[in-house]
Amino acid sequence: MHVLSASTLSGNSNEIVLHTNAFARMNKLRLLQLSHVQFKGSYKELPKELRWLSWLGFPLKSIASDFPLEFLVYLEMHQSNLTHVFNRKTDLRQVLKGRKHLPSLKTLDLSHSHSLTEIGNFSLVPNLERLILEDCLSLVDIHDSIGKLNRLVYLNLKDCIKIMKLPRNVFALQLLDTLIVSGCLNLDAFPAELKMMESLKVLDVADISITTTGEVKSRLRRNPETFWASLPRCLAHLKLTSCNLSDDSFPKDFSNLPFLALLDLSNNLISGLPDCVRGLTGLDQLIFSNCKMLKELAELPRVTYLGVFDCTLLEKVTFQSSSCIPFEFLCFYNPNLVEIEYTYKFEPIERFDMELIHLLGLYNLDPTATIQMIFPCRSARLPRILKLEDWIRVYPIQGLYEYGIFSTFLPGNVVPGQFSHRSRGSSISFTVPSTSNQRVRGLNIFSVYTRFDGGFRPGYHCDIISPIITKVSNKSTGVKFIYDPSCFGDPGHSEEDMIFLSHWDLENQLKGGDELKVSIFMRAWFELKECGIQLVYEKEKKMITQQDTTTPSFASASFERLEYELMPRTYFLSHGPVTRRILRFRMWRNSVLFNDIFMDSDQEAGVSHIYTFTRTLVFL
Repeated sequence: MHVLSASTLSGNSNEIVLHTNAFARMNKLRLLQLSHVQFKGSYKELPKELRWLSWLGFPLKSIASDFPLEFLVYLEMHQSNLTHVFNRKTDLRQVLKGRKHLPSLKTLDLSHSHSLTEIGNFSLVPNLERLILEDCLSLVDIHDSIGKLNRLVYLNLKDCIKIMKLPRNVFALQLLDTLIVSGCLNLDAFPAELKMMESLKVLDVADISITTTGEVKSRLRRNPETFWASLPRCLAHLKLTSCNLSDDSFPKDFSNLPFLALLDLSNNLISGLPDCVRGLTGLDQLIFSNCKMLKELAELPRVTYLGVFDCTLLEKVTFQSSSCIPFEFLCFYNPNLVEIEYTYKFEPIERFDMELIHLLGLYNLDPTATIQMIFPCRSARLPRILKLEDWIRVYPIQGLYEYGIFSTFLPGNVVPGQFSHRSRGSSISFTVPSTSNQRVRGLNIFSVYTRFDGGFRPGYHCDIISPIITKVSNKSTGVKFIYDPSCFGDPGHSEEDMIFLSHWDLENQLKGGDELKVSIFMRAWFELKECGIQLVYEKEKKMITQQDTTTPSFASASFERLEYELMPRTYFLSHGPVTRRILRFRMWRNSVLFNDIFMDSDQEAGVSHIYTFTRTLVFL
């Protein structure tokens, strides 16, 4: 036997008791995993060549003197009762009966051992590479001999709240590439030697106020630049979560950090993007979470990943250029966000360009009219949604732009503009006419719906699946576009109607002779009453442009982009310009509407062919 695992629930009065003599013949046992168990007998009965030991809830205050440790490579004792390790009172040279060290140990993980106060002579573990002491709440000191661990690459002291200083020789470790001291609230100093570390790539100082971190707290409270100046040039990941940073806490530039790839500024008091961040040409990941003062992210540099979460005052995000739009954009619970440059805009409809308004025939809107809108994608985080009204906000008539689709929601059932095809059903099929002097540029689509008598189901999380879906299928090319809007209008009562009106700028997607089918899908609490479509031609757009010389707010967007394609030639435009499409698609696969919305009858056999992407975009 090479592996053995035994466990019981923590706190269970019927905990497992193992007799050590049961291991006497397990000479080939190399991996032992234990959880809240007791041993009875001598530890010397354990296999001498054990390589990997994980013991959750180790019951003793120190490691027994007859415990065979010489060949261990990995030692993990989470939530142990240990109070000291390698200390002078229990010298491991006695434990090993004359052997001076543990030559094979690479990883020591004593995380969440709340009684641990001391770790002694590290010279006994000369080849240690990873030391993990996370959440050791009683640990007050790190032995100076840690400076002898010349192979140490990873040091994690997260939430060791009683540690007040680190031995200076830690900063002389030549191979140390990750230093995590987040949550070490009483840590006094980051000495100047930090700057000299040649291998440090990851520094996590979350929950440590930069304005009070340093050898002289009062001085650093007035001069946080001392901290920035101490950062080593080789740093790649810098986590500054909850460091009490404000707009004026940052240096003029980060020229001393040319290799910085990840920067986390979450839970700080900034109102905008610090100027020094714009100059980080190598930056790959940028994170803002719970920045309650953040109002605008302007001129963001090019990054691969941008995360913006729970920034309740954030209204606008702009980029240095369209090429700077990140490949991965996760945007959760920012209730006041109304614009993401190049991709998304939500504002009173009169602020949009007249060209877009005229394309939908919106000439005589009542400027005083209001509408109830539901924003599952932008609403503040709620612990549980019990009724639809928790999501509702009242607005004047708004315009919504995303995915190259301009749309609006209107009260009533009198649809503005002209529509050549109308239906009381849920779909319309037609053939695009062939004309010699006109080119099809897009579609106008409307749907009239009302609140179903059954209303909203209590407990339903409407941020999972939207109640209004529009599907445009080109039968001639096999291409399908499925639009799941980031917000929708609520009629309010079963006797009232609502209009969903949208213009799709399809550019070169349509040509004469194409067979199209437009389908509208409504979920349980909404009922479709009528839908319609109207082709928009190049000639019409030119006429509108001649009447109004304003420039459109957005350039035409391409629907056929790789990140939208979830199945061959099926493009899922879901919940905003940056949406968790893959996750939502998996949720849709469990829906009774999946085959109707995503599949045609001749495709159902190929449902398993779903693309995996390198680009994931999220907007909640």
